[in-house]
Amino acid sequence: MTDAQESTGAESASGDGGQASGTTAPNRKPGTWTFSFETSTGQIQSFSIDESALMDKGRFAVGRNPKSSDYVLTDFSISRDHCVFSVKRPGTLLITDVGSSNGTFVNEARISPNEAQDLNLEDQLEIGNLLITLAYEAGPEVSGAASPSAQATSPKPETQVEPAPANVEAVAAKPTTAGVEKTTGNGAAAGTASSKRPGASQRDPKGEPKGASRAKQAAARRRGEGDGMNWVGRVMFGGAIIVGVFAIVFGQAGELGTSGYQLIGGAVLAAVAIQVFAMTWSSMRRASAESTYYDQQVAMLRNQVKASSAHMRAERDRATLTWNGIRKYRIDRKVPEGGGICSFYLKPHDGKGHPPFDPGQYLTFQLKIPGKDKPVIRCYSLSDSPLQRDYYRVSIKKVPPPRDRPDLPSGLSSSFFHDQLEEGDILDVKAPSGKFFMDQTKHTPVVLIGGGVGLTPVMSMVNSIALSGSKRETHFFYGVRNSKEHVMKEHLEQLARDHENIHLHVCYSDPEEGDEEGRDYQHAERVSVDLFKRALPSNNYDFYICGPPPMMESLVKDLDAWGVPEPNVHFEAFGPASVKKAKPKPAEDAGAAPAEAIEVEFAKSGKKVAWDASFDSLLEFGEAQGIAMDSGCRAGNCGTCITAVKSGDVKYVEEPGSAPESGSCLVCVSVPKGNLVLEA
Repeated sequence: MTDAQESTGAESASGDGGQASGTTAPNRKPGTWTFSFETSTGQIQSFSIDESALMDKGRFAVGRNPKSSDYVLTDFSISRDHCVFSVKRPGTLLITDVGSSNGTFVNEARISPNEAQDLNLEDQLEIGNLLITLAYEAGPEVSGAASPSAQATSPKPETQVEPAPANVEAVAAKPTTAGVEKTTGNGAAAGTASSKRPGASQRDPKGEPKGASRAKQAAARRRGEGDGMNWVGRVMFGGAIIVGVFAIVFGQAGELGTSGYQLIGGAVLAAVAIQVFAMTWSSMRRASAESTYYDQQVAMLRNQVKASSAHMRAERDRATLTWNGIRKYRIDRKVPEGGGICSFYLKPHDGKGHPPFDPGQYLTFQLKIPGKDKPVIRCYSLSDSPLQRDYYRVSIKKVPPPRDRPDLPSGLSSSFFHDQLEEGDILDVKAPSGKFFMDQTKHTPVVLIGGGVGLTPVMSMVNSIALSGSKRETHFFYGVRNSKEHVMKEHLEQLARDHENIHLHVCYSDPEEGDEEGRDYQHAERVSVDLFKRALPSNNYDFYICGPPPMMESLVKDLDAWGVPEPNVHFEAFGPASVKKAKPKPAEDAGAAPAEAIEVEFAKSGKKVAWDASFDSLLEFGEAQGIAMDSGCRAGNCGTCITAVKSGDVKYVEEPGSAPESGSCLVCVSVPKGNLVLEA
């Protein structure tokens, strides 16, 4: 029987669309692939892909990014999004490199990015620098016979399948020289692999995955590390041997003189010298590569241990050194930064230590401003790294009068800091607080965005990343109008030069004549999601944003439209406004009675007013009625607006930084649940 007859003779076309009937070759259900590899520390790890689940999901992603990867590989040679697997048919996968830096190799050949490549059990796979050993557990057999009705209406095939030789199974079960078991024609692992757990028979007596030696040798050859003999040395050494043979032959024939022997001897010595040099050079290259890899792994481990230890110390100090109420701080330094911003370096007046903070948090000040009967409460973001334990730093911009009303005075508290406070003065300060901060225990990539003086909290974040030695991928976007407002320019540029993981994007929305793109700024436009789409490889980041309310509202809305998950967008608007999200309108029921009106009473002021739901808080509502109410941050953090509740209850539209005691509420972030009486 010919090959064609053997492959087709067991089938005949049925009458219902060509469905094969009467076939004797069994099919198989989806199986399980197991991928084993050796880590840089010598440990053997593995992961499995179930073909049935893969068929349902469509893809299985591998990379360093835990958010986009189904399996995370932490080796430094692996890209954040490295490759994906998909199923072609049981026993055969497709692998696609998604633009990785160090590539994906099948049988020593680097596959083209974004082009699917067949992957079979006998193939050699390398992902980055990791050498992968493949194992496959086939699914159970499924009879390929047609249904009884199909068999009844279809004639039996006249050609019979010849029985296989008795030794075929034994031959198929024999491992290849690489130690990886071959697959049979239907994709099942030959021999005993299909009857065991995935990977159960995939290790040699030393515990190393089978096939690893072949993969290691291939990778070593590609990296120039082979067996210490490169092709130049081999050619020269072989040439020396040939010359030596000729010398012996012609010498015996008496046809070589003294000069001939000298020439041949010199050639042999030169070949030996070149071979020694080639071996030495190859060994040096191998040693250098191994040393670099080792140093990178040690540095990564050292940074992780350092970050973990620093976090543990910070938590301990936070618990033991924090304080309640007010603490006295002395202005140690007052440093103009340009652009109307001045930095104030603060140290405890009592000379004792103070607790660390999370980058992005702020200090609350009780300012005793001349001419004011009561302290003025203001919150200012900490602008340096919490790893700078000797001081706290706040960077404050003197708020000018509105552009359309230059006759009005400058900002009350910011003018007090700039014009009246000097080095050595004492301030009343509350402990660091705030819910807007960067998680320092994570190593996921971040985008830090500051608009105007909103630079200060994200400056604390980027300084923390730089000072900790973290290799966290960081994109820093800073938006101002022009160079007159560009502060801490040299410091930011130095960070970008010294840290390859920090990428600086300065945006001038209205550059002046002397401002030069590429020198002073990178983008002549406002900070926007459209810019992110051009500047970032993906939207798979944590976004930390602080700036004027219009910028904040635009970015938060557009990031949502871009598909960034809400938990990945962190923001804080400075000033009295905050980012307002659209409120869902309740469904109207034509038969329902109108909602009962809510009445708010301000007991001290003697006013009773019907609640207007268009206001975002009781504070805004009270101010609109002419009620004098204390306030500070207007974000539920400083506690200045705390007000006694005489009757009724409130609900919080934003979770307060610290919940007030029972019987009180923070009117800046609360609204009434029903009729309410406030002591205001």
